[in-house]
Amino acid sequence: MALLVPGAGSAQGGGLACERCHGELELLRQHVQTLEAARALLVRADLVAGSAHGAMACAACHAGYGRFPHPESARSETCASCHADAAAAWGRGAHAGGEGVEAVPCATCHGIHDVVPADSLVEGPAVREMSARCVECHETQRLPVEAPHQDHAGCYACHAAHEVVPPELPESWMAAANQARVCGACHDTVAAAWAGDVHGRAVQGSEELERGPTCSSCHGAHPVVGSGEDAFSAAAVERCVACHEKAGRTFFGSYHGKATALGSQVVATCAHCHGAHGIEPASSPESRVAEANLVETCGECHEHARPAFVKYDAHPDPMDRARNPVLFYSFWFMNTLLIGTLAVFGLHTLLWWIRIGIDRRRGGAQAGGEGE
Repeated sequence: MALLVPGAGSAQGGGLACERCHGELELLRQHVQTLEAARALLVRADLVAGSAHGAMACAACHAGYGRFPHPESARSETCASCHADAAAAWGRGAHAGGEGVEAVPCATCHGIHDVVPADSLVEGPAVREMSARCVECHETQRLPVEAPHQDHAGCYACHAAHEVVPPELPESWMAAANQARVCGACHDTVAAAWAGDVHGRAVQGSEELERGPTCSSCHGAHPVVGSGEDAFSAAAVERCVACHEKAGRTFFGSYHGKATALGSQVVATCAHCHGAHGIEPASSPESRVAEANLVETCGECHEHARPAFVKYDAHPDPMDRARNPVLFYSFWFMNTLLIGTLAVFGLHTLLWWIRIGIDRRRGGAQAGGEGE
């Protein structure tokens, strides 16, 4: 072996001598106990050459292995020796492990000798490949093939690359107060609109993470439903109703709501009227449903909308007399009439059957008397 690698000491400047041993599986198998151990020591030259470390010598990470047999003083450097900032961020994250939690080392995500250059992880197949490594542990968070983020934003784009922490913690990238910044890295226009609207102000002005809807509250997280998908409108209504229960109940009492419940994909839903981002209360003059803006808002679907047209009550509540007295009194009049009619004719029918029963018994008794 020493003859095969006569210049092993100088091989620390390159990888040729290392490859003579570590590039031959059969040779490695003779010096270890199992085939799995031999495969762990196998390092193909082309694998290293195509990695982010392709221009580095083996000795840059594996110091003291210059001669065979390798001395006991030989050691391998840690990733932190070159990537101090990434290692520090990793140490603050959940992957560093802790009490009862096993640490996830760098190699689990990045590989050992086939480390992909970081700048290639932002596009192309590498995005999906990197996310696939996350899914090996987080199986329930796998994105469907058709998910809009599948090839454009890997897990690390939303959850951080190294300082990954659970989303319920305030320092998480997915914490309520941080989502506008993280999602806004790609969706800057809508993030800015959300940050200034009633929802954004509620989140940013609150110390409670759960208060106020964030991006994931409306769009979901795994997976995010694309706004162009047919299922988005119905899903959006459900998420609005989760917070605005009364508005949801009255919405489903209107034509728009009933058509939505029947599966219509073209009828107006919450976002069509109130907006998706930049939402303001109806009392605000900037709101899409403020009285002065209703003709324009409704006119997006109803081109012949006029001031009389927009008097239509989009959230009819028959129990609210102050909001719509005509509807209130009509509701109670019609229901009183209906219940009264059913009660009168129900009683009439009951008495009629009682009379029929009495007549039948009398007729039977008379027939029996004549037979005697």
